Amino acid sequence: MKRIFHFSSLALFSVLNFYFLLGVFLRSGTEPINIFLLSLLCIGMVLSLRFQLSLMYDNQVFFFEIVRAVLFVSIGAVLTFYLMIFLHLSAVISSSLIGVGASFLPSLNRKWGYATQLPPLMYCGTFVGMTSPAIASGLTFIICAGSIAGVLFVVSRNMFNGFGGKLGAVALWAVIITSFLFLFVL
Repeated sequence: MKRIFHFSSLALFSVLNFYFLLGVFLRSGTEPINIFLLSLLCIGMVLSLRFQLSLMYDNQVFFFEIVRAVLFVSIGAVLTFYLMIFLHLSAVISSSLIGVGASFLPSLNRKWGYATQLPPLMYCGTFVGMTSPAIASGLTFIICAGSIAGVLFVVSRNMFNGFGGKLGAVALWAVIITSFLFLFVL
């Protein structure tokens, strides 16, 4: 079982990085929609394998994990974006304030077992909220990217353990996917 999880982690990492570099190198003259659609196909195949493996666990628990992750990642993203845009704080200061505030959430209610998982969720959201206003067209973009980041966070929960940058990578891919959605679909 661990071997399959390791394979899906490695496959997801490889696919995402391959297409990111492909997009960078083939920027000029290449139809971006073709790269995006091919990327979605490959990412979808890897994530569906990962999702099917996750369904071996209790479906209801998995569903509520996704709902909680989407909610708290989106809250972290919106709060950070609000501090950055409306209060004119820098992106780093905004992210830091929300991250430090989220770190105190588990001490508010020690009986709630999920409280220890809230700080990483909200901190992941702060990375989404740090998106430049030139890319993020408003709160709708941030909420959509936060929702996608929440789903990616849960799906990748056992991937890249022991490696740094997981929260930032989840936020990066959520913003990239949302940017393509807003550019080509919405």
